[in-house]
Amino acid sequence: MGKITGLWLTAMMVLAVVAVSTPMVGPGVAAASNHGTETVEGPDIQVADAGLIDTRADTGQNPTPQPQLWVTFENTGDAAGDVPITVAVGGREVTVIGTDEVTVEAGDTRNVTTTYVLETGDGGYIDDGEHEVTVNGEPAGTLVVGEPNITITDHSWNTTTVSEGGAVELTVTAENTGAVAGQRDIVTSVDGQSAGGVSFDLGPGESGTDTYVYTFEESGEYEFGTAEETQTITVEAQDGGGAGPPDVQVQDAGLIDTRVDTAQMQTPQPQLWVAFENTGGAAETVPITVAVGGRDVTVTDTDEVTVEAGATRNVTTTYVLETGDGGYIDDGEHEVTVNGESAGTLVVGQPTIQVTEAEWNTTTVAEGGAVELSVTAENTGIVSGQREIFVSVAGDSVSAVSFDLGPGESGTDTYVHTFEETGEFAFSVGGETETITVEQPASFEVSDRALSSRAVGEGDSIEVTATVTNTGDRAGTYEVPLTVSDEEVDTTEVELGPDESTTVSFTQSFNAVGNYAIGLDGERIGTVQVSEPATFETTTVEINRTAVATGEPIAVTATVRNEGDDEGTADVRLQEDGNTIDTQSVTLSGGESTTVTFVQSFSEAGTRDIAVDNQFGASVTVTEPATFDITNAQVGSETVTEGGAVEISATVTNTGDREGTYQAEFAVANSVVETQAVTLAGGESTEITYGHTFNASGNYAVAVAGERAGTVTVKEPATFDTGSIELNRTAARAGDALEVTATVVNNGDQEGESQVRLQANDEIVNTTNVTLSGGEQTEVTFVHVFESGGEYDMSVNGNAGGTVMVTQPATFEVESAQLSSASVDEGDSTDVTATIANVGTENGTYQAELLADGQVVKERTVGPIAGGQTETVTFSISFDDAGDRSLTVGNVTAGTLSVEAESSGGGGGGGGGFNSNDADESDETDDAGGGAAPPAISQSEISNGVTVRVTADAANSTVSQSLNRSGPSETAPAFTLAGLSLNVTNESNGFNTTMLGPHATSNDMAAVPEDGVRGYVTVTSGANASDISRATYTLRLNESSLPANGSMDAVRVYQYHNGTWNQLPSTVTTTNDSIRATSPRLSTIAVVSPMAVESTLTATATPSTAPTAVSVTDASLTADWVRAGFNTSARATVENPTDEAVEQTLTVTVDGSPVASRTVQLDAGEQTTVAMEFEAVEGSVAVNGVSAGDLRVGSVSNQATGENGADETGESGGGAQAAEDTVAASGPGFTVQLVAIVLALVAGVVRLRRRV
Repeated sequence: MGKITGLWLTAMMVLAVVAVSTPMVGPGVAAASNHGTETVEGPDIQVADAGLIDTRADTGQNPTPQPQLWVTFENTGDAAGDVPITVAVGGREVTVIGTDEVTVEAGDTRNVTTTYVLETGDGGYIDDGEHEVTVNGEPAGTLVVGEPNITITDHSWNTTTVSEGGAVELTVTAENTGAVAGQRDIVTSVDGQSAGGVSFDLGPGESGTDTYVYTFEESGEYEFGTAEETQTITVEAQDGGGAGPPDVQVQDAGLIDTRVDTAQMQTPQPQLWVAFENTGGAAETVPITVAVGGRDVTVTDTDEVTVEAGATRNVTTTYVLETGDGGYIDDGEHEVTVNGESAGTLVVGQPTIQVTEAEWNTTTVAEGGAVELSVTAENTGIVSGQREIFVSVAGDSVSAVSFDLGPGESGTDTYVHTFEETGEFAFSVGGETETITVEQPASFEVSDRALSSRAVGEGDSIEVTATVTNTGDRAGTYEVPLTVSDEEVDTTEVELGPDESTTVSFTQSFNAVGNYAIGLDGERIGTVQVSEPATFETTTVEINRTAVATGEPIAVTATVRNEGDDEGTADVRLQEDGNTIDTQSVTLSGGESTTVTFVQSFSEAGTRDIAVDNQFGASVTVTEPATFDITNAQVGSETVTEGGAVEISATVTNTGDREGTYQAEFAVANSVVETQAVTLAGGESTEITYGHTFNASGNYAVAVAGERAGTVTVKEPATFDTGSIELNRTAARAGDALEVTATVVNNGDQEGESQVRLQANDEIVNTTNVTLSGGEQTEVTFVHVFESGGEYDMSVNGNAGGTVMVTQPATFEVESAQLSSASVDEGDSTDVTATIANVGTENGTYQAELLADGQVVKERTVGPIAGGQTETVTFSISFDDAGDRSLTVGNVTAGTLSVEAESSGGGGGGGGGFNSNDADESDETDDAGGGAAPPAISQSEISNGVTVRVTADAANSTVSQSLNRSGPSETAPAFTLAGLSLNVTNESNGFNTTMLGPHATSNDMAAVPEDGVRGYVTVTSGANASDISRATYTLRLNESSLPANGSMDAVRVYQYHNGTWNQLPSTVTTTNDSIRATSPRLSTIAVVSPMAVESTLTATATPSTAPTAVSVTDASLTADWVRAGFNTSARATVENPTDEAVEQTLTVTVDGSPVASRTVQLDAGEQTTVAMEFEAVEGSVAVNGVSAGDLRVGSVSNQATGENGADETGESGGGAQAAEDTVAASGPGFTVQLVAIVLALVAGVVRLRRRV
């Protein structure tokens, strides 16, 4: 037995030494790693089998998923023993929150079920995917980690029309396309108001259907469905079905006839309409009574109506103005009622239609002519009416005009009367009379008939004239005919007024010899004798010369004889190649002759035959003189730049037969600029050229000897100018980009290239080249980033564009740092003071870091510090082990601090701890007292927000930043964004995230489709999807923003992603009204805290299942001292004192600040103990306000040095008190008794070493 005890103590001693250096997840003793098949002395416990109860874990659920597994342990040793249960997922050890230790009797096996969460010991989380799970190193199966994705695939309604009180069933089908099982509640709504819901609990790939039934109590149309789809439901009014007595009332009434004419022959029968409604439970027939001006009148049609229960009926009825006492309704305006309900105002009276105007289109007509009478009448009465007004001529009624007019209306009617006799007639209507004069028609007379000649030759003509007079009283037209030998050969028409005259004339020719009788308008004038004409003949033709030049004359003489008997006149014709080119008239008596001479020249060369009256004379040859022609006039180039020359050319040809000289003129813009003399033989050609220089821009017409050669366009060279200059901003911060846009114009005509220069305070800061065609312009945009603040005059190519005021963002420098003391003892503190300067122009806060030997040991937020100001920050720091340390603030060295070891004879008692050899096994991170430096994260204030900067040093770690952004109102903020925690992956190279708000509106995004939105925080991030695995937002709600019942249970956090809002999983801490929401990404969030209302999950009245507060009966710490940087746990015993199942969130606080939470579910009367792990923070720990004790946090050296040590002789002076402290300071993974044994063993080893 002594041997076994010694071995066990030795093993425990070694375990204790190792355990002090190695953090453990939970209490217990690690199982031996070397097992044999034979029975060994002491316990030998190992895993015989293991398996997963939950093979899938939903990381999207709230609270954190808690999967379970089972494990079978076997003890092949000869003694009972305890073994801790460790679970690893994907090779990473996770937290066991269920049974974390098991006791197995010797030779026995034991099955255990335990629960774990997916948080790892280093504060991280298991990523989504498939992971191998092991228990104490033995495989238990594959766990699928992920989120469900339950989406609606179909909606259907069993009907779209129901009666009041009827129900409609909505069936919703959903599918889970996610990797794990999940549950989703989908709210149903009626007209946008929550009215219940459907619920789905689906495994991956599963589909399911749920229904919700809603009863519609009132008639109308409603939109019924979910947020994704709704259907219009028509609810119709329901018949009472005898549920009560009838109740028929007039719902509405109105007049169809609003005016009644009492002057008409038949009694007027006006109509009205009335709507009856029966709100009772049975049908009823009611009489219809009509009163006019308060007097009942007689209803002649539909005097009663039957209305079914719950129905409405419209009726039209007719009444007369006779009252029940035999009287009549007087003229005037009267209120009409139906069964006592007003139907409108009835006007009773007579029409009064009178002629207001009469117009005649003429007062004078010819016999048989017509006159049109237009009559306008007006009804000045109070009712509509019809009237016929008689029309009379000469006192006799001949017709009538008719009017049908409403009150106040006017109208027009016409009547046309034809007058068959001459004279004056009275044409009357309605008291208006006009005298109409009827005149005789026009009458014509022809006189003074005459002939111009009574004897003419064959082919000649005469003139026939006469005078035509209108002897009637009216204007008219008359046709005068001309007859030859009693046959009409021509006519003419005249139009004359009364007593007017005109002369008509006819020209008549005669083509045959004979005598012709001439008549006009039926009366003979005389006879015309037509005889044979004189006959002329050309006998000789003589030409003075037969060869001439163009333009030179010839003389042609011909002898002409009248071969006839009568004197006559004839045209003698000079002919060229058979064509008449000149004539002369001669008059000869019969047998007489004469000579005629023609003088003629020719403009074209050639030979032509000359004749007179077809009598050939001779052939005449005409030759050309020297004649010049200009062809092919052209310019060498149609475009030239100012100062350039263009060659002008043309071909000169002598088209004549003789040699000659030609003065060729070159003209530019109609001005002769050059003259060249050209001598050519007949038919010869040559080319002439001239080079002209153009000195001014423009378009110039160029010609040679009047022949257009073309147009030369003279262009200006490329000339660049800078037009408008625009700045996209006039105020900026250093580091911001400014856009300067300038319009550059090529005012020349030629394409060219020019440099465009951007200047800041006349200094060229950027250039670019532009190439533009003539007249073209373009915009050039420069982007300039200001590196420092100041006032900058911006210009482009020297042209001013505006002034930009640039402010310098808050930029911090550590001006100085110093130590309050250069030497301290172990455990004593010293102050490090640094002066921080904001060298920028804007306010900002600075994250000051105190570093010991390059490792961050403390951080503090300084500020805000105004631009140009300084502020002092002081760190107080102590170290638990001796040595020299270089202390710096930022990049400024404060000095070297010497930490000296306490003497062994002092009150500290150094002899009881490890010696220098033992201390070598401590973690290196303990030397600084603060562990490894935190990842690099900082923030800077911007307008209405902050920018959080995460550097590449944060990769593969969790970083946190305090924000404390409150809003939307500054005076009464609804909530505060207290902090942000990011799980940064090892793929991250650093990124920035901007967080604006809180503000009241969703800006460009759709609003959260929920009531009680308290505000939004707009988040924009430069992080890639792979940069972070989780973002945790910590928010605190103002008391005024909580629901009316003060509960945080209804507070929800939503995140905007891919165009939709989704609720984030969250954990509530009721002690400080805070909520932590987690998400796999960074994007805009919204906080929703609706007012306390009835449950929106169901529309039917159900008993409330809201949990009663769980009672925490006891709370304790698993350890009251924990090494810095490690986790510990608080245990709480909770019970449900009610007779119903309840659910409650437990929150662990340290000095009042929440550090962990967990939701528990207990059946009626159930009691249980739960453990909640959290990162060790020194202070008073409580669970839901129940104290669990004080927690101290320190390094290994605190526990291993003389502070609590005691040797055998009591040299340290600590005495029994040191032993008590040691027992109280049990670390994680050790019971109080075990620690006492271990420390006793350690003390024994120390004493043994001293004796050697």
